[in-house]
Amino acid sequence: MGNRYVFNAKNFESIKIPKIEEKRGKNWIDFGSNNLYPQLLLELYNNSAMHHTAIEAITDGVIGKGIKTWGDTPVNKYDETLNDILEKIVIDYEIFGGYSLNVIWSRDERI
Repeated sequence: MGNRYVFNAKNFESIKIPKIEEKRGKNWIDFGSNNLYPQLLLELYNNSAMHHTAIEAITDGVIGKGIKTWGDTPVNKYDETLNDILEKIVIDYEIFGGYSLNVIWSRDERI
């Protein structure tokens, strides 16, 4: 007789996509009923090993070897490189589906 294999299946609960609706008298649209959907996504990233690993794998795939030309040169007052900023952008994009940058142009020639 051959080997017997036993598989145990887990029923993973999926997160519910928030209902986004415009409400009369507000100048903004809530992100879910309690407006905490972004915090839920961040909580999943921080507390779910599977979710965290998936985000990290995607981030590594997108970043690759980084930006070759100026990737290791500090570009801001925090001494972050373009590679550091690219990593933050990719992680935010994968967790939240978007990102934003606050670019402050300067005459300072750092690059």
